[in-house]
Amino acid sequence: MSETRRISKRALAQIAEPEAEEEGGTLVLLDDRSRELRQITSPADPETLARIAEVFEGTDLPDNRTKVQLIAQLRTEIEHLWANAQKSFLGIGKALLDAERTLTKREYDLLLSSSNRLFPFNRTSAIQLRAVARAIAEEVIPEESCPLGYTVAYELTTLKEEDLEEAKRRNLVRPDLKRTEIKQFKSEIRLRGRSENHIDRTAAFRRRDQLIGQREKLRDQITALDEQIEELNRLLN
Repeated sequence: MSETRRISKRALAQIAEPEAEEEGGTLVLLDDRSRELRQITSPADPETLARIAEVFEGTDLPDNRTKVQLIAQLRTEIEHLWANAQKSFLGIGKALLDAERTLTKREYDLLLSSSNRLFPFNRTSAIQLRAVARAIAEEVIPEESCPLGYTVAYELTTLKEEDLEEAKRRNLVRPDLKRTEIKQFKSEIRLRGRSENHIDRTAAFRRRDQLIGQREKLRDQITALDEQIEELNRLLN
């Protein structure tokens, strides 16, 4: 078992209580929501710091006060939002997107893989929350039409562009969308794809039979050529 990285009391104090002149700087996770964040964020506790050190062991992150504070604030914010997840999952997804822009790829991958040790959800949920938030940010799904449940909303993000457009035409992109509705829609898409594949397979079988016939004819021709060559060899000898 690996040993948890130790953090000095001085560093702990700096992380728990950042200096006043740094207010509004990079120590604040989401600057445009800093006022709300200060209301819900408490100083980083030793248990949180220990978890961060363990999760990111082997990287330089535990020694980076800015990034440690970011993770601690991210954890506090997400725990606050998770209490009202049905209404706030977009906020959680946006927070994860903000963290992705700040952390290195390895650091963010570690954050996701250890989500259940830092946040009240696992890696799968983190990926789904982030995907929905990205779809909203990129205007793939209108925010006002996004399903209230993030797992249902995530199903929409997995659709191909043409299938999502069809879903919109069929009024399947709306806040009260039910899981059964989107599952049925995706089943229809799969069945339609199988039908198209069946047509392709039929054509492929037909083409295969044609090629087999051509190969047999070529074999007969090669046999005839071999016999002619053998006859000429006898005459020459």
